[in-house]
Amino acid sequence: MTKKRVLIGGNGNISQALLKLIERYHDNYDITVSDLWSGGQDVLDVLNERGRDFDVVVNLTTAETMPIYTKAIELGIDYIDAGISCCMDETITFFMREMRRNTLRSRIVWGVGMNPGLVQHIFHRHKPQGRFFAIQVEIDTAERGDEVFCTWSPLSYYEESMQLNPYISHAYQPILPLPRGSREAVEIDGKTYTLKIIPHEETIYMTMSEPNCMGCGFFYQAPHKCQEYFDSIGPDVDDQTIVATIPCIHRDIKGNECVGLIFYELDNDNQPYFAFNKKEHREAIDEIGFNATTWQTACGVYVVLKMLEEIEPTGRIIMMSDISEMYTDMVDKILEDLHFDIQVRENFMSREEVEMHFLKWFNQAE
Repeated sequence: MTKKRVLIGGNGNISQALLKLIERYHDNYDITVSDLWSGGQDVLDVLNERGRDFDVVVNLTTAETMPIYTKAIELGIDYIDAGISCCMDETITFFMREMRRNTLRSRIVWGVGMNPGLVQHIFHRHKPQGRFFAIQVEIDTAERGDEVFCTWSPLSYYEESMQLNPYISHAYQPILPLPRGSREAVEIDGKTYTLKIIPHEETIYMTMSEPNCMGCGFFYQAPHKCQEYFDSIGPDVDDQTIVATIPCIHRDIKGNECVGLIFYELDNDNQPYFAFNKKEHREAIDEIGFNATTWQTACGVYVVLKMLEEIEPTGRIIMMSDISEMYTDMVDKILEDLHFDIQVRENFMSREEVEMHFLKWFNQAE
């Protein structure tokens, strides 16, 4: 059997974690890693020089999506991107425009990490039958004494939580803008979390792709010390200072990473339930040498790379929501092999609590 020729752009934490998963599960790829920051070539330069030597390019860099995606289309090779990145607030314009294309020859899969990514599989797998709101919640309880650190890119988190204008998605207003710094204090299991509203394209896609979904928003609590520090310095600190000040840590961390969706049903009085994945940071570090946040993201990329040959080209860009709907059992099987467990907690909150803390934000829709 011919090995799939894979070009991985970036040699950071997610890339290295993905390679650990590939090694651990004995997958057979011909892999080239391109990373400008570690003295190698920029992934776009590699594609320009010898792009036809590859079957698929996986973008795990901080580079913008558009140039690599455009080159992959030109070459006729498949393209996987763990996220969707453009210039600050231009990302959403780019996303909405490109998602309307329907003449692509390549398999183009965007947003295949955790969120965007596997949270959309949780959405498809566990959404109710009637109308509902889906509240995307991520809580990272990582700590290491009094140290200020992040479990993923501190620069990306700073940009999303402090500099970008947040939005949620409503069925009647797919992009519902909110004031910068919007947040909600929510008590869960006796502990109060400050959940910031983060602008993420998967909330739009989940709302638009499911007729019964009346709205979706992303509410996130980062590691407490990091979130507290960013709030204290404000939104105007330069990138170099953030990178130099806040490390991304993968050793000796307590706590866990929990990502999932609260489902609030509109056509009955059922109590809201929470479908989620929770991974202890120490467990992920023991398994692959990286924290649980990185592990979850790498699992999403691994799932799509593993099943790419089975995905029928559709002529358009697809996301994990589409893959989950078309290949539910296949995704489930790979996640089972990865020990990526999706749990469901019934009666997670009262209807009144969800209305008070989350649904009030959607009432601003025109």
